[in-house]
Amino acid sequence: MKIALTGTPGTGKTTVAEHLKKDHNIIHLNKLVKEKQLYKETDKERDSLIVDLEAIQKELPGQGIFESHFSHQLDVDRIILLRCHPNQLEERLQEKEDFNQKKINENMMAETVDVILLQAMQTGKPINELDTTNRTPSEIAGEIKNIINEKPEPETGVVDWIDQLDQENDIKL
Repeated sequence: MKIALTGTPGTGKTTVAEHLKKDHNIIHLNKLVKEKQLYKETDKERDSLIVDLEAIQKELPGQGIFESHFSHQLDVDRIILLRCHPNQLEERLQEKEDFNQKKINENMMAETVDVILLQAMQTGKPINELDTTNRTPSEIAGEIKNIINEKPEPETGVVDWIDQLDQENDIKL
């Protein structure tokens, strides 16, 4: 089975994948892209690579967990989408050296308005959405193992950050 482990940067994909690697073939796509130069160009304004999805797809094994914020755009059997409250996402991204405040704000906005969820839904693949807010990586990894083994019904709509931020009176625009 080919599984996309996706979500906005900072939702916990890489950390959770570390907890899954003992039992599963984990492919860290960002690392693969850099190692094999599987990108078309560099977006200098965002300091990020524009990946070549076709070239990446050709490099992938027949099964595994493909971890990246763009893995849902590949040919996979199931999508596991990690979500995180935008305020906690901001805290997590501030700890990363390669994220300036502009990039952090862009990712917070993307998480708030469900950018990756909407992209994933367009694929027609089964999606399981998991909220990582205030949860441990091992807890999330356990839930992912259950999804892989039990293949439950797809589940989306787990979070509505706009509504929650509105209730918290914490919308920052």
